[in-house]
Amino acid sequence: MISFDAAESATATIQARLRRIPATWTAGLECWLYVPENLDASLAPLVAVHGVGRGARNQASQFMQRAQAQGRLVIAPVFDVQRWPGYQRIAAHGQRADLALLTLLDSVTFQTGVSTRRVAMFGYSGGAQFAHRFAMLHPHRLEHLCVCAAGWYTWPTATEQRFPHGTGVAPRRRLGEAVAGNLGRFLQIPLRVAVGERDNVVDALTRSNDLLDAQQGTHRLQRAQRWVQTLQRLATERGLPATTSESACARGCWVHWPCPSRASACR
Repeated sequence: MISFDAAESATATIQARLRRIPATWTAGLECWLYVPENLDASLAPLVAVHGVGRGARNQASQFMQRAQAQGRLVIAPVFDVQRWPGYQRIAAHGQRADLALLTLLDSVTFQTGVSTRRVAMFGYSGGAQFAHRFAMLHPHRLEHLCVCAAGWYTWPTATEQRFPHGTGVAPRRRLGEAVAGNLGRFLQIPLRVAVGERDNVVDALTRSNDLLDAQQGTHRLQRAQRWVQTLQRLATERGLPATTSESACARGCWVHWPCPSRASACR
């Protein structure tokens, strides 16, 4: 039997390996980086993206014990509110949050020697919005994707709506066109979508308007269901596998499109 003292010591040892990495350039991103003692450089790093509360350290901390067991690097980028107030929308205020993350990943590779050409990505709330949009723009960089409690989604069939709402072409930015062109590859990313089973109410943080509510639903649970159903239909139309199950998981989430069992980085 492990004593409380031994358990606390092990936890402290893991915590000690979590460090803050400053931004390497003026408009760049800082991050919290967890490097496990038994680092396995063959594993895709896990990128854990915070919500609008900017709790990047806590986000990284949630994955440390499992990362330690796996030998997996954890990267938790910090999109600070001053420079990145709308990071979840990818290109708000003329700044490309996705490109900033790509630069950060290159920096992490330089510092650790671990390849970040492909990563597993987890996003919570606003981070879930960022994560699925990043995956739509850069599907070749994703090994697995886990999207948890997104407030709303980029709708892949909404060709008349500008990105990030749909895949229409935005002024001065062809992001919607890129999403549409990458859709087939995005649909092949092992994907898990989770929402708290009590997220079936509208709160003060829920974005709402007539068009959005009619298209996606009024609350997070309904929006996740409709988004996954849309992805399923698109995958079926392209002859791609899209196995779906809905069940309440032990942690009180509804999982709609579970990753294959090998997607251990997001479990």
